[in-house]
Amino acid sequence: MKSLENLSVKRLAIFIACGIALAPLTSGSQTRRPGPADPAVTVIEGATLIDGNGGTALKNSVIVIDGSRIRAVGARGSVSYPAGAAVIKGDGLTALPGLIDAHIHSLNFFPQLFLHFGVTTVYDTANPTGWIIAQREALKTGRIKGPRMFVTGVVIDGPDDTGDRRDAYRVNVRTPDEARMMARSLLRQGVDGLKVYQHLTPDLLKPIVEEAHKAGTEAVGHSHDARDAILSGLKFIEHATPIAHATLGDPAKIKAMDENRLRTPEADMNPALFGPLIDLMIKNGVYFNPTLTRSWIDALPKRAQWLKQAADLIESPAYRFIPEAPRILAAGGARGVEGGSADRGSGEEAAGVHAALRPDRRQDHYGS
Repeated sequence: MKSLENLSVKRLAIFIACGIALAPLTSGSQTRRPGPADPAVTVIEGATLIDGNGGTALKNSVIVIDGSRIRAVGARGSVSYPAGAAVIKGDGLTALPGLIDAHIHSLNFFPQLFLHFGVTTVYDTANPTGWIIAQREALKTGRIKGPRMFVTGVVIDGPDDTGDRRDAYRVNVRTPDEARMMARSLLRQGVDGLKVYQHLTPDLLKPIVEEAHKAGTEAVGHSHDARDAILSGLKFIEHATPIAHATLGDPAKIKAMDENRLRTPEADMNPALFGPLIDLMIKNGVYFNPTLTRSWIDALPKRAQWLKQAADLIESPAYRFIPEAPRILAAGGARGVEGGSADRGSGEEAAGVHAALRPDRRQDHYGS
């Protein structure tokens, strides 16, 4: 266990260092001429670098980080750095840019897990507004160790009188004016973007998107039908169901999907309708995040292997900061925390979260 923990620390350092925002950099052309001592400079030396651009991995690399910017990359011996730089030995390890998770719903113990597995930026797409903004700010200031975080706060949804596990962080609007006012309210509170949900009709979605654009940001989220949402201005389509709805083509199947009687609508999509929808998405600069591993994990051949690995990991002393309920679920092979309710701050001692960051309520959830 000790050797595993030591390796994890080294791996974490390399992920964090490579997850720093990139600045214009030089590569390969410098001669190694150590300059004056500079403790602000960090160097990762000796690792095999996979830069994410599709080229050949660079063995025995040198990565020079100055403050919050990567300043130079190249082979060992070809890149200069100050004599007093802090050097991380990466021999035998692999360095790559920090990973980005573009769809999460954070819980109080998530930030440390993200860093451990090399995720250095996350986009939280639904949580109680005050709590998640406090989390973001605590990450910015170092009160919590974790990735850079962008947040939307609560979900803006249309008329829906049925109970929903998201009700603790969902607001329903019924008129375009209500939708616009809610969007403005969230933006004034300092969210990075707006989260929309599938009960919004086009006339309700459009003012939300308009307010996001006025603020220099975007709306992101679920939609009932991808085509309708795109024509209303939405540029971020989450999950595959809106795409399925727009490409079923069969009125009977569309009706069945609307009534929740079509369990896997993606399997009934009409390929002949893909081209026009793709053309519309490209024309409008739309991004699609299908979240396939969540939606289709039960059908994946490695499901049992992944669940066993999760159960094995959760037994490690390194994961003791995770609250008991999700630990028990993971150990039992559950996919995650879902459907329960507890206090979002219940694990703040273990997670290193100050009690002031705790909201009044929380609901464990995935796939919002």
